[in-house]
Amino acid sequence: MIVVLEGIAPGQTKFLDPNGAETPFLKLLADKGASFTNCRTVATHTTKALFAIHTGEYPSVSQDYVEAAVREKNYRSIATIMKSSGYRTAFFQSADGTFEARPGLVSNLGFEKFFARQDIADVNSYLGYLAADEFELIKPVCDWIEESDKPFMLTILGSASHDPYEIPDKYKDADYSDYDEPDVKYRRLIEYTDAFLASLYEKLDEVANMDKTIFCVIGDHGEAFGQHDRYGHARIPYDEALKVFWFIKSPKIIKRPVKIDTTVSSIDVTPTLLNLLGFDIAEADFDGVNALAQDMPVREIFFSTWMKNGPAGFMLGRKKFIYDTTNEIMTVFDLSKDPAEIDGQFFMRNSEDLNQTAAKVITWQRLMLIMPPANSKEEYQRTFDNWLCQTNGREPRAVYDKIK
Repeated sequence: MIVVLEGIAPGQTKFLDPNGAETPFLKLLADKGASFTNCRTVATHTTKALFAIHTGEYPSVSQDYVEAAVREKNYRSIATIMKSSGYRTAFFQSADGTFEARPGLVSNLGFEKFFARQDIADVNSYLGYLAADEFELIKPVCDWIEESDKPFMLTILGSASHDPYEIPDKYKDADYSDYDEPDVKYRRLIEYTDAFLASLYEKLDEVANMDKTIFCVIGDHGEAFGQHDRYGHARIPYDEALKVFWFIKSPKIIKRPVKIDTTVSSIDVTPTLLNLLGFDIAEADFDGVNALAQDMPVREIFFSTWMKNGPAGFMLGRKKFIYDTTNEIMTVFDLSKDPAEIDGQFFMRNSEDLNQTAAKVITWQRLMLIMPPANSKEEYQRTFDNWLCQTNGREPRAVYDKIK
């Protein structure tokens, strides 16, 4: 089971900030299972992160969501692998399904069931233009699990912590006047999300044996509130947007708590989970690795922002290399000494150090670019019964078309 946190930055919690949000359930996960303290997303964008989390591969390095254009053949993913091993598969999200053609992506990843905000009966639970109350997912998830005794592979994606950071009424304090500032609302939503996770886990334990279930929680990206004078996440290469939580709880397999401080990435999720499940991944040729391996190598882990010609780079151990393609400047941070990324070393255009390092980033960007079929005509395919999803284009559409 994979739970993907929407835009939750570790730096906004008490894990890294004494004044941050309280997250007792996430702390429990850290205390009872595997905790990856230096995990980065592959891209500061949900669709790209979802692709990487489920495939163990880098997504297309491009400002689009080409991965959601419905394909004839599924991407190889943890869902397709588990399905071929007899598992049922489902993807539940509280967000609007039309956003970035999510059912198209989920179909491409090989899931058999898709649930989105359109499937939530109580429209009063909707939050802002995109999200919904996460607690509305718990009953449908449990109902789906109880439909069969077969083993299952399940992903749940949150949305409430997405802008405009609208807090569900039942979770607002009596004095709501303190919630005028976006960062204050955001931290409250982190606490709300933690409460949702605790309730979800409790209910899941009633319908599934959680002692025998691998429960994985990972973030898609973080969120910035003025650090480095930037807000949001799309064009931000700093850790307020790039660093994410990653926990795995599996009492039957991970019997003692373990903290992994080695730098890892969301591309490592699928190979790590498959290894825990007993699969031999030696010849699988993932971009990611088993992050629980004792001999995990120090490697270049690439990342990108979600903006055309936006910053991109790679991690190498505790060093971060950020290449600004527009201004042709490379900034290098040693995060072991400068975790706030304040005192970087700059390399200007035409310097030998910049040219060699920038070439790595540019080559990676070119190699990872997915090219869809050249077809200018909009074509749609019905997926998951109630969705019409575009089969071409770099920014495909999805239309909710419920069968009567």
